[in-house]
Amino acid sequence: MSDDKGPAVLLEVNDHIGTITLNRPEKRNPMSPALIDGFKACVDEIAQRKDVRAVVVTGAGKSFCAGADFMTMPTLAQRTGLDGVLGMHGAIEQLYDAFVSLDRLEVPTIAAVNGAAIGGGMGIALLCDLRVIAEDAKLGVNFARLGIHSGLSITSLLPKLVGYEAAADLLLTGRIFLGSEAREMGLARRVVPREEVVPVAMELARQITLAAPLAVRWIKRTLRHNTDRWLSPGMVTESMAQILLMQSKDSQEGIQAMLQRRDPEFEGR
Repeated sequence: MSDDKGPAVLLEVNDHIGTITLNRPEKRNPMSPALIDGFKACVDEIAQRKDVRAVVVTGAGKSFCAGADFMTMPTLAQRTGLDGVLGMHGAIEQLYDAFVSLDRLEVPTIAAVNGAAIGGGMGIALLCDLRVIAEDAKLGVNFARLGIHSGLSITSLLPKLVGYEAAADLLLTGRIFLGSEAREMGLARRVVPREEVVPVAMELARQITLAAPLAVRWIKRTLRHNTDRWLSPGMVTESMAQILLMQSKDSQEGIQAMLQRRDPEFEGR
């Protein structure tokens, strides 16, 4: 989907590699309605193509994805024509439908995390099969500091990669950490200087394209089955928690504090 700034997401296919680029660098590539729609359209196109054997997801500019664009999120609810909780549920469904479609692709996916990946941006990276992360990239699952709940199955995917305690540390504190720590905790095997992120990710994708495509698809399928990577049950619980917490005073305070660049004052209600 495009607006007056052009396509919010770009898709380029070369040599059997599909590259999806989040294209709102001036705002650090946040999850706006235009970006959500554009991402879904790109993934849908890849799913229909027979010539794509690997996918790289990255961000334009100095960031990967800054997470939800809270200024434009009400637009998603308005699209549903519903008010209150039902509209909120419809907004969350649109977001999930767009980004979780990445997890359903049969071909391997690689997140080229070239810069900040915060909140939902980390969710996109976790939904990929592999990650290449800039060593100085700022990363975080900062939902608790906003008074809201994580989504995109982060509470399922993150502990499977780094273990329960490390996931609890990141989710319960909401702290920001660097790509160098991501390597130490097992979030990514390839952590490189920022300028090398996309080239390393593309070379990894190229190596995948050299393998037999049917074998690669079946290996990905059996890997997912044998490691219990099924997202639906966890996503239901997460979406319910998101709707519940978005109605709290703390979530209103957390989001306003973020927008106003101040520390929140939570009251537990």
